[in-house]
Amino acid sequence: MKKIICALLLAVCLPLAACAADIPDTSEPDRSDDESKAGTISVPLDVLPDMEYNQSEFVIWTTEPSVVTENDAVASSISKVFAERTDELENKFDVAISAVVMSKSEILSSLRSGKAAGTGGCDLILMPSDSAGTAAAEGCLANMWSLPYFSAAAKSLDGLAEEQTINNSLYMLASNDSFAAQNAVSVYYNRDIISKNGLKDPYYAVINGTWTVDLMLEYIKACSTVADKRSPDIKTDTFGFTCEGLDYTDLINSVWNGSGIEYFGATMGRPIYAEFDESRGKAATAAAKALIDSNTLLYDKSVNGSDVFLSGRVVFCLTVFNRYLTDGSLSGMNWGIAPMPKTESGQEGYSCMLPEALCLCVPAGTADSERAGLLLSGWIIASGEAEDALLKFYITYCSTDNMNTVMMQTVFDSVQFTKTELYSGIYRINEVGRKLIAASVTDGIDLLKYIRWQDSYVTAAMEKFK
Repeated sequence: MKKIICALLLAVCLPLAACAADIPDTSEPDRSDDESKAGTISVPLDVLPDMEYNQSEFVIWTTEPSVVTENDAVASSISKVFAERTDELENKFDVAISAVVMSKSEILSSLRSGKAAGTGGCDLILMPSDSAGTAAAEGCLANMWSLPYFSAAAKSLDGLAEEQTINNSLYMLASNDSFAAQNAVSVYYNRDIISKNGLKDPYYAVINGTWTVDLMLEYIKACSTVADKRSPDIKTDTFGFTCEGLDYTDLINSVWNGSGIEYFGATMGRPIYAEFDESRGKAATAAAKALIDSNTLLYDKSVNGSDVFLSGRVVFCLTVFNRYLTDGSLSGMNWGIAPMPKTESGQEGYSCMLPEALCLCVPAGTADSERAGLLLSGWIIASGEAEDALLKFYITYCSTDNMNTVMMQTVFDSVQFTKTELYSGIYRINEVGRKLIAASVTDGIDLLKYIRWQDSYVTAAMEKFK
């Protein structure tokens, strides 16, 4: 099948199922044919040498305290993981772990000051991918592959570090140790609306592998009351879908990336490329356009779409996985959750995009690269059970039934660390990646023809990844 391959340094740029009254099949879905996805493999911490740092501080800057300290909301489920990770590192390296909670702007300011002074300021940083991309572009972060022992830790990530590397450089790493999966874009839905219209729960389509954008639109057409109206009534009409916490670019890219294709392709050991299957790229664009052009979308800045969904007048809500699960807003609502739909029925697996992920980073200019490499690698290896513990929490405390339990597992299994999103903080990569995808949908731009036009946007950015 024809592929579009453009080196960005040179030329860049079902019918609805029957009645909902069927007895639910709540067995685990068969994912044996899903697309391969990098995960974690067991690597013992003793692959790293024992070092004695005489109780010196291991300082972490973070925007998210729950990844380094117990969070009351989830302490009963994951406090053991936090305690074990901390104990392992402190015992292994004789360090005292301390965390400093900072805003994104405070971390960026401290990194810039540290770069100017030639000092690191901390040992490890956990910050959102957008600000991490900015820090990487400004030369404030260390290349993890240049740090001693990191290759041992990378093995525990089963290819994830290589997937996020450009050329031979990795300045920010999104992985399961910082609970990334809970930020994956997912689909909440109102079971009562669907059942009232005599339709089967989308759960069945997900486990059968037939959950697609086209099928979602069929549900919307059957359940929405605004499809043929010029002026829908916000107070009484039922809308097809809304989104919460996602702007138009996020929404479009979530649907496009639901195809499971990488816009940039493999970049380990080579520059970034626009590389994707032409027919699948067109199908992904068409699917995103079909959903966005649906006049059943509730996207009005004067109206809180989330409130309308929670009040029972929106069929689907596209938002991040953990948007509603812990704040009690779903109480009393008969809800379900599903992964992002496929863009084509022949697609092997589901793909849930991360519009923002908490990334591991190491400041540039660290005085002791061996210590930095050991502690970074130790953190990654000691975090192998973090995501499993988080999923267990959501299943135990937030799932209403076995169907939602299976769907939660499916979302976690479907997370994709797409470079168009992880590197969106680097302006030129942002322009040539996610913004171009959005423009191709909203403005009718032929994505394939306009890639070549973009080469001037990426050359400077690529200098950061040599």
